[in-house]
Amino acid sequence: DKVGDYVGIPITGHSFVAGQSVTIADTTNYDGTYVIYSKTANEIVIPAVYVAETFAGIPTSMKRQI
Repeated sequence: DKVGDYVGIPITGHSFVAGQSVTIADTTNYDGTYVIYSKTANEIVIPAVYVAETFAGIPTSMKRQI
């Protein structure tokens, strides 16, 4: 849903930063580990091909990788 092959993942009030790795699980289309391309206060943008998905809140397993 972003320009190029990037997708915005809604996460209200997160503390993630661009360049940080994040593992996303329990989604239909975006499970995996990604490097955050950019972010806003309520969204992270990851490199992925867009596939429509309705998120019911935060995916049940989302964590930072060090």
